[in-house]
Amino acid sequence: MMEKYSGGAQHVSESCPQKPAFLLICAALVSMLAGCEQSISKDDMLEGMSQESRRAMNSMVNTPFIVEGVVSPEFVSAVEAKLRDSDRVVGIVINGQPRAYPLARLSAMSDHVINDHVSTSEGKSLPFTVTYCDMADCVRVLEPTSETTQESLGIRTLGLLDEGLALQWQGKDFKQLDAVDGLQDVPYQRKTWAEWKAEFPDTIVYKGRTSQKR
Repeated sequence: MMEKYSGGAQHVSESCPQKPAFLLICAALVSMLAGCEQSISKDDMLEGMSQESRRAMNSMVNTPFIVEGVVSPEFVSAVEAKLRDSDRVVGIVINGQPRAYPLARLSAMSDHVINDHVSTSEGKSLPFTVTYCDMADCVRVLEPTSETTQESLGIRTLGLLDEGLALQWQGKDFKQLDAVDGLQDVPYQRKTWAEWKAEFPDTIVYKGRTSQKR
């Protein structure tokens, strides 16, 4: 799979050993039962799960349905973030404002799309959208190609298509990595929380859906 950046492209190559679905289901059940005795964080689950395992455990393949993207996401300071140094984040700097989006907080179907914006000193709004497909472990950040007064692009999730994330914007349906007229890529970095925080100590961090107003 190829992840697109404004400044180029990075090829992501992963080894996905073939395993019988029965074994994957058994492994999932063992993990669930173990959770009755001790707490397992979502980060731990994501780190230890292959792309194939995610697909096998998710029965929603080629199932179109509309999920509104998160709008006006809430943030906390780096001090309040409560992240482990090893947690993976998507880091973005727009108009000199750094923001971090923990991948674990984008892993649920209802949280694959975060419609965000920053404000300039002139009072203009710069909308952009962070998208993440946990099954393909694919990130893409988009912004409009022309100026707009909107604070949200209003991108929505359409479910899964060919084992990848399907999206909708202004009535246009597209796969996560498709070229879309009116949208362009925003540069981003995938780093550990420790790496991003060291580079941008004044970053704010996406809080997650627990406090989202939908």
